[in-house]
Amino acid sequence: MTRARFLLSGALSLAASFAVAAQATAAPPAPAVAADNPASSSKFGFRFTGGAWFPRLRGDVSNAGPDLSVEDVGLSGSETAPALDLEVRYDRLTADLTGFTFSTSGAGVVPVSSSFGAIDLPAGSVVSTSFDIDSAGVDFTYALWQPIAVITPQEGDPHRLAGPGSGLTISPLLGGRWYGLSQQLSVAGGGSASGGGDWGALLFGGRIDIDLVLPPDVPLLHAISICGLAGYGPAFGSDIGTALVIRADLTLWFTPNFGVTGGYRYQGLDLQNDDWAFNGSLAGLFVSGTIRF
Repeated sequence: MTRARFLLSGALSLAASFAVAAQATAAPPAPAVAADNPASSSKFGFRFTGGAWFPRLRGDVSNAGPDLSVEDVGLSGSETAPALDLEVRYDRLTADLTGFTFSTSGAGVVPVSSSFGAIDLPAGSVVSTSFDIDSAGVDFTYALWQPIAVITPQEGDPHRLAGPGSGLTISPLLGGRWYGLSQQLSVAGGGSASGGGDWGALLFGGRIDIDLVLPPDVPLLHAISICGLAGYGPAFGSDIGTALVIRADLTLWFTPNFGVTGGYRYQGLDLQNDDWAFNGSLAGLFVSGTIRF
């Protein structure tokens, strides 16, 4: 019996030793996988930005005559234009629906003899002008390259990101825009003429997104996002023109789902419809509130 107890005790000791060794050499748990979208671990994501754009119209306009600067006809002031963006994401594919409406008017003195449509404009003519631009479109981007992707969802709350962390995403862009332009010009004591038209533009370009999630002990601010976008391509109407879109935004996220966006937006247009033509830009600062979920 003494020998049996000795053998049993040795067997139990040996088994315990193997158990401790196995536990000590067990592989550590796998680290969290980086999320493609810093806002959520879900494949679907939505982001809405609505605010005010403060663009200024620049360039030249003509109607069966020489070019007139928009400043010469009284259109040099900055205006407030509502602008909206709705971004829908599925995995690495993003569709960004965007639109704005712009209207300005003013009066000016023509510096040199000119004409606009059927109206003769001797030097010193006082003219009144209105100019409207409406636009709507969509940009498709695909997160092709993520050289930095170290932002991970916080355990137990996929909408709150573990910080600090950072992400860099580079995406090609394919977009489309509709532009509707309308101009009315009248001269004191004379007649009036108008011009404008509708165009559809096909844009090719790229987008870059930079995300920085701050440590939890940073007060008030949760994260910072930077977005840069550019697209250029032909615009089709009665005549072929071109369109250039540039956007640069900085968003300060006070919570994982709410932030304030500020930036700069540029629309460059070279468009013609029969005798009427516009070659210029609409550009200015942009500020808005932003939500994502």
